[in-house]
Parts: sequence; C-alpha cells; structure tokens
Amino acid sequence: MLRHRQRVAPGLQARDDFRAVVYACPPASSSNGVGGHAPSATRSARWHSHPRAEEAEMTERPSYASYVASVNDDDDNPIPELSTFLGCLERIRAGEGADGQPWPDASLPAGRRVALSRVERAAVGMLTVAEMLHAIDRCRSMATPDRHLDDGVVEGLFFACRGLAELEVRMLNAMIIAALAASPAASVPYADCLLGNIQPGLSDHAVQLVQQACAAKHPDSFIASLELERNYSAQRQARFDAERAAVERAANAAAVAAQAAADREAARSQGAKSK
Repeated sequence: MLRHRQRVAPGLQARDDFRAVVYACPPASSSNGVGGHAPSATRSARWHSHPRAEEAEMTERPSYASYVASVNDDDDNPIPELSTFLGCLERIRAGEGADGQPWPDASLPAGRRVALSRVERAAVGMLTVAEMLHAIDRCRSMATPDRHLDDGVVEGLFFACRGLAELEVRMLNAMIIAALAASPAASVPYADCLLGNIQPGLSDHAVQLVQQACAAKHPDSFIASLELERNYSAQRQARFDAERAAVERAANAAAVAAQAAADREAARSQGAKSK
C-alpha cells in the first residue's frame, strides 16, 4: 500500500527516512520485552535489514475511521496514521482548534475551517504569551533581581507574541476578503486555497510563494479576488477618511466652544473690574 513512498524527491530524503523510522515502530506489546519495548539489538537489526517501504508494510497499523483530513487529499502522498508523530502533527495542521477538535461548522469550505482553527490557536497562544509577559513585568517590580527572568527569555516571548499577531492579521485579512462575497463568488476558490495553505511561522517570502501557487491554480478566482480586495481597500480608506473628518470637525467645534467660553469669561471679568 505504501510502496509509492519510494518515489521521493531528493530534497525530501531526510524527511522520508524519519517517516520510515516512525512507521517501523510497532505498537507496544508484552511480547516485545519489559514494558513493551524491544531490545536495542533487535530494533537495530530490523531497521538495517529492510528497505524503508518494506518496513512500513510489515508494521501492522489499525485504521482510524473517525479521522477526517480536510486539507491533504493527495493519493500519491497520503496522510500518516494518527498513531505516529507525523500523523498527529498532520492532524494538528489540518484544522484542530485550541481545544484540539476540528472546527465544528461543517457547512464552511475546508480552507475556511482550517483558517478559523489556526486563528483560534494563534489567539489563545497570543493571550498566553501576553499573560506571561504581564507576570514578568509584575515580577520585575515586586521581586528581587535574582528572581527576574533573563532578558533573552523576555525577548523570545515578545517575538512569539509578534509572530502570532502577524499570523492572525494575515489570516483575518484573507478571511475578510473571502467573507465579503455574500454568495459563492469567483473569488472564493483562491481565498480558500490561500486560507488552507498559510502555515504558522511562514516568512513573507514563503507567503508570497503560497499566493503565487494559489493564483496559478485558480487564475480567474485570483483576478476576482484582487478586484474584491481593491474594492474593500477603497471602502476601508473611505471609511477611515470619513471618521478622521468627523474627528476633526468635533475637535474644531470643541475648540470654538472653548474659545467662546473663554471670551465670555474674559468679558465678565472685565465688566466686574469696571464696576
């Protein structure tokens, strides 16, 4: 079933080697020795006497009917089983929310469910980091210097908070653009592709590559999405200009009223002195 794993690009060799080692580890049983672990010599002989694909085939793995993948449906590269490290990691990236469960609204497109789960995880993570930074600040004002955290730790937490915030901004911007279409419009496929493939920790260059890949996959939807984004930007700029003008008018009116009150007070003071 897994012989097609041998067709791996050279750049992915290390990852495939690790995947084969993960698949080669059978479930713990009493026959494997104390505590369900096989002796190291047996493990070493098994690892070095079979090719990777044969190791994967010889490992008896249960099926998980309840496991539903929402992103990776490539038959040539199936998602690992949930019992392995890579399987757990794949499920987390495939749309688990902060509570460890997939996004409950099955009526939404797959990409949007993944995006909502990632935004939720990023928000919870950012809240946790903010609470830690708040505790660090209180500790610095209340505790002795020997109990303060190292500056490198504090800076690392700030970088983590910034990274989570940047991820939220990227995901929310894409979700806003996708949500602007009241009905399934031409822009939805590109937006869902973008939402489903933006991963935490991606650099700006990597995000651009994701955008280019989604644009190549859905060119018509990409053009419609650009037009939708331009309209949204124009609406947002117009709203910002209107709010700024309203604030300026209110400030001018308050200044005029304050000046009038000052003039009246000065006139009363002058009248009182003349009497």
